[in-house]
Amino acid sequence: MLDLTKTKTIILDLGGVIININPSIAFENFAKLAQVPLEEVLLFLKTQDIFHRHEIGELSDEAFYLLINHKLAPVDYIDFVAAWNSLLLDIPVERIELIRKLGESYQLILLSNTNALHIEAISHYLTTTYDTNLDILFDKVYLSHQIGLRKPDKNIYEYVVQNAKIDAATSIFIDDVLINATSAEQVGITGIHLDLTKNTLVDIFN
Repeated sequence: MLDLTKTKTIILDLGGVIININPSIAFENFAKLAQVPLEEVLLFLKTQDIFHRHEIGELSDEAFYLLINHKLAPVDYIDFVAAWNSLLLDIPVERIELIRKLGESYQLILLSNTNALHIEAISHYLTTTYDTNLDILFDKVYLSHQIGLRKPDKNIYEYVVQNAKIDAATSIFIDDVLINATSAEQVGITGIHLDLTKNTLVDIFN
């Protein structure tokens, strides 16, 4: 259980921490659509650094689609988006309840490496499933593709501290990627690595 005695601000990652994800599903669906081996898809995505560029807004959604489509095979845009968003799974109700409860006592901030296509899908899910959205659940929302910064770069944490006007010393950041959590400590935020093989977000608060 976390010691929140001195904590005033809780910063949460999105993928893995709040919403369950499985990137392998999207890669497999890309391979099926393009009718190429999965290994070819993975190699192409890795060498082109496509995800990084998409997540900082360097590649628009359309450019992201065209780049992958040009390399792998002609794929309909709607099918492409469905395949890309297939990595997004569910958000258990207990996590929504936890976030709402934490919001009563702490300033809550969302900090995510993501893209517009995923955020649109997640927003639709939250609205239809829980009648809420990220702006309701969190006091501040920082998305990499909107601010042009990406974890684990130090400058994204500096940006959050300055923009949200928070005290890093009384803030914690929870991420399922170890380097993302530890990098936050460069600016004085307490980084907490959520090992998804052992715990969920709810577990570490209980």
